[in-house]
Amino acid sequence: MAYDQNVVERVLDQMHGTPGLSHRRMFGGYCFLINGHIATGVRDDRLLVRFPPAETDTIMARDGVSEFGGAKRGWAWVSFDVIDDDRTLRDWIQPGVRIAGGLPPKF
Repeated sequence: MAYDQNVVERVLDQMHGTPGLSHRRMFGGYCFLINGHIATGVRDDRLLVRFPPAETDTIMARDGVSEFGGAKRGWAWVSFDVIDDDRTLRDWIQPGVRIAGGLPPKF
Protein backbone atom coordinates (compact mmCIF):
# COMPACT_ATOMS: atom_id res chain seq x y z
CA MET A 1 0.00 0.00 0.00
CA ALA A 2 1.36 3.44 -0.93
CA TYR A 3 -0.52 5.17 1.86
CA ASP A 4 -2.09 4.40 5.22
CA GLN A 5 -5.88 4.37 4.88
CA ASN A 6 -6.32 5.05 8.60
CA VAL A 7 -4.37 8.30 8.32
CA VAL A 8 -6.31 9.22 5.18
CA GLU A 9 -9.54 8.80 7.18
CA ARG A 10 -8.15 10.92 10.03
CA VAL A 11 -7.26 13.71 7.60
CA LEU A 12 -10.70 13.46 5.98
CA ASP A 13 -12.29 13.84 9.41
CA GLN A 14 -10.19 16.94 10.10
CA MET A 15 -10.99 18.51 6.72
CA HIS A 16 -14.69 17.61 6.64
CA GLY A 17 -16.75 20.61 5.56
CA THR A 18 -13.82 22.53 4.06
CA PRO A 19 -15.14 24.51 1.09
CA GLY A 20 -13.72 23.34 -2.25
CA LEU A 21 -12.31 20.10 -0.79
CA SER A 22 -11.54 17.17 -3.06
CA HIS A 23 -9.28 14.17 -2.51
CA ARG A 24 -7.82 11.45 -4.65
CA ARG A 25 -4.90 9.17 -5.31
CA MET A 26 -1.99 11.12 -6.73
CA PHE A 27 1.78 10.78 -7.00
CA GLY A 28 1.86 7.35 -5.40
CA GLY A 29 -0.10 8.52 -2.38
CA TYR A 30 -3.34 10.26 -1.49
CA CYS A 31 -3.77 14.05 -1.77
CA PHE A 32 -6.27 16.51 -0.36
CA LEU A 33 -6.96 19.54 -2.53
CA ILE A 34 -8.85 22.77 -2.08
CA ASN A 35 -10.12 24.27 -5.32
CA GLY A 36 -7.54 22.15 -7.16
CA HIS A 37 -4.52 23.11 -5.01
CA ILE A 38 -2.80 20.52 -2.82
CA ALA A 39 -3.23 21.29 0.87
CA THR A 40 -1.81 18.07 2.34
CA GLY A 41 -1.27 14.44 1.48
CA VAL A 42 -0.42 10.97 2.76
CA ARG A 43 2.25 8.70 1.33
CA ASP A 44 3.87 5.62 2.84
CA ASP A 45 4.41 6.46 6.53
CA ARG A 46 4.42 10.25 6.22
CA LEU A 47 2.16 13.24 5.93
CA LEU A 48 2.86 15.88 3.29
CA VAL A 49 2.45 19.31 4.85
CA ARG A 50 2.32 22.76 3.33
CA PHE A 51 3.22 25.92 5.22
CA PRO A 52 4.40 29.49 4.55
CA PRO A 53 7.80 29.31 2.82
CA ALA A 54 9.25 31.82 5.31
CA GLU A 55 8.76 29.18 8.04
CA THR A 56 10.81 26.48 6.25
CA ASP A 57 13.90 26.65 8.48
CA THR A 58 11.81 26.53 11.66
CA ILE A 59 9.65 23.65 10.43
CA MET A 60 12.64 21.64 9.17
CA ALA A 61 14.25 21.83 12.63
CA ARG A 62 11.31 20.04 14.27
CA ASP A 63 11.44 16.34 15.17
CA GLY A 64 10.03 13.94 12.62
CA VAL A 65 10.21 16.41 9.72
CA SER A 66 12.12 15.74 6.49
CA GLU A 67 12.60 17.47 3.15
CA PHE A 68 10.08 17.23 0.38
CA GLY A 69 11.51 17.52 -3.11
CA GLY A 70 15.05 18.47 -2.14
CA ALA A 71 14.77 21.48 0.15
CA LYS A 72 11.60 22.81 -1.49
CA ARG A 73 10.53 25.73 0.65
CA GLY A 74 7.00 25.59 2.10
CA TRP A 75 6.64 21.81 1.87
CA ALA A 76 7.83 18.95 4.09
CA TRP A 77 7.17 15.37 5.11
CA VAL A 78 6.10 14.66 8.69
CA SER A 79 6.47 11.19 10.18
CA PHE A 80 3.30 9.51 11.39
CA ASP A 81 5.00 9.25 14.81
CA VAL A 82 4.55 13.03 15.14
CA ILE A 83 0.81 13.07 14.35
CA ASP A 84 -0.29 10.60 17.00
CA ASP A 85 -3.28 12.66 18.18
CA ASP A 86 -5.98 14.61 16.34
CA ARG A 87 -4.94 18.03 17.66
CA THR A 88 -1.38 17.60 16.42
CA LEU A 89 -2.65 16.36 13.05
CA ARG A 90 -4.92 19.41 12.77
CA ASP A 91 -2.04 21.74 13.67
CA TRP A 92 0.08 20.26 10.87
CA ILE A 93 -2.59 20.36 8.15
CA GLN A 94 -4.21 23.73 8.89
CA PRO A 95 -1.46 25.91 7.34
CA GLY A 96 -1.86 24.00 4.06
CA VAL A 97 -5.63 24.39 4.22
CA ARG A 98 -5.23 28.15 4.67
CA ILE A 99 -2.69 28.46 1.85
CA ALA A 100 -4.55 26.29 -0.67
CA GLY A 101 -7.87 27.86 0.27
CA GLY A 102 -6.47 31.34 -0.33
CA LEU A 103 -5.42 30.62 -3.91
CA PRO A 104 -7.68 31.21 -6.90
CA PRO A 105 -9.49 28.06 -8.07
CA LYS A 106 -7.70 25.99 -10.72
CA PHE A 107 -10.94 24.89 -12.34
